[in-house]
Amino acid sequence: MFDARQLARWHIAENRLPAGSDVRFRETSVWERYRWAVAATVVVLVLQAALITALLFEVSVRRRAQTALRQKEALLGARTEQVRDLAAPP
Repeated sequence: MFDARQLARWHIAENRLPAGSDVRFRETSVWERYRWAVAATVVVLVLQAALITALLFEVSVRRRAQTALRQKEALLGARTEQVRDLAAPP
């Protein structure tokens, strides 16, 4: 059984210890401590980015559709005027 703090103090690498050695009081890394929180945060950020991209795409499609609708309405109005002029008594 070995103390990780003393191994660090004496600059002894753990791979130099005998096989089956038990190293106690090892300092856990930030990744080991917060692995699930980091993974969950990354997943949430990726999902939010995907949703934002989808919303921006929908806005773009809607704007194009509204522009096309306005153009068609203007054309229909012009054609309606032409029909009224042709149908008017001389």
